[in-house]
Amino acid sequence: MRILFFGRLGETIGRELDLTPPPSVNTVGALRRLLAERHPDADLNGPRLRVCVDDSVAGDEDPIDDASEIAFLPPLSGG
Repeated sequence: MRILFFGRLGETIGRELDLTPPPSVNTVGALRRLLAERHPDADLNGPRLRVCVDDSVAGDEDPIDDASEIAFLPPLSGG
């Protein structure tokens, strides 16, 4: 599974990660928790963080079993 990180997450974790999660990690929320444990310096639990599974916005309860790409998108700031 290809995992992409944008913004500060990309600076903290890296822009891309290839990962085969364990079978128990089968939802967006479970993946978020796994990555937060592995990368405690990254803010992966923020309420405004968006996650896309294969180009569709997903919630924590959505499955990732058949996903080929997951993207973590922090909120944008600007003027």
